[in-house]
Parts: sequence; structure tokens; C-alpha cells
Amino acid sequence: MKRLPSPALAVACLALLAALAGTSFAAGERSAAVAKPSPVVYVKQANVGANSPGSVIAMCPAGKFATGGGASLTGTQSTDDHMIDSEPARPGTPAQNGFAPTANGAKAPGWHVTFYNPNASTRLLNVYVICI
Repeated sequence: MKRLPSPALAVACLALLAALAGTSFAAGERSAAVAKPSPVVYVKQANVGANSPGSVIAMCPAGKFATGGGASLTGTQSTDDHMIDSEPARPGTPAQNGFAPTANGAKAPGWHVTFYNPNASTRLLNVYVICI
């Protein structure tokens, strides 16, 4: 003889289905209501002289802010290639090498990188900034 599920089990199953349906509905509503901005990558290039460091700041367009960044040095690679610094920044004075670090919690409009070129020839430094 087959036993029917208890009324408590039936109520528990219905409650579980209702909870799952409500969660998926709420998640769908939230994602539709909160549109995330798409990040865009901008690049600035500059030549770095032989056996010397080079510094570049890539800027976001007006109204956008940096969320990350990086760099690459083109040309013949060396085991002594190295990035000296990579940081969020804002334009500065020539005495500040053209950039100034941002204060804690401040939104940075750009990304600054200094790279050392140990080669005997000039190389191209590409600095990337991710903006939203």
C-alpha cells in the first residue's frame, strides 16, 4: 500500500517553490534596474630613450574615472625590463613629473606608469587606463 505525503511535507515543498521563484524574480528585477557602466580601455604611447626610465599618464575622457591600468614596452625584450611604478593618478606640474598621485578614496582621472628601458635603442611605452 502506497502512502501519501504528509500535509507538512506538501506545505514545505510549496514554500520552497515559492521562495525559489521569488528569489529569481527579485534577482531579475535588480539586474534590470541597476545598469552597470561598461569599462573602456584607453591607451597613451610615448618613446622611452635607451638605458633610461620613461613615464606616461593615460587619461580618461572628461566625466570618467580610472578603475585600473597597466603598461607594456615594445621592442626587443631584456631580462632587465622592469616597471618602476603603476598607479592611479591625476595630472600634475612639471616638477611632479607631470602627474600627482590621488589622495586616499579620491577618484583618479588617469593611470601613471614609469618603465625602465635597459636597451641601447629607444622603445615604445604603451600605458593603458580602464575607465568607467
